Amino acid sequence: MTTEPQSSEALKHFLNTLRAGEVRTGCVIRVEDREALVELDGFPGPGKALGRIPRGDLTRKAIGHPSEAVSVGQQLTFEVIAVD
Repeated sequence: MTTEPQSSEALKHFLNTLRAGEVRTGCVIRVEDREALVELDGFPGPGKALGRIPRGDLTRKAIGHPSEAVSVGQQLTFEVIAVD
């Protein structure tokens, strides 16, 4: 999972607390052709902290579209791969 950049100071502070390898939770807010976008739990706002999970990281099975593995509103537990 990688994060989507935004500019608020609160978001910058929150992203500085994330570390590669740690396990987090979040809710799928959008499923696109190549990835799922997840709103990360624990961000106090304002706004949202979003992460991207590429299609190949959603499941160990081969899938054609991310919607074969996740759906909008689904709560996920995932490992942070990178923060940018």
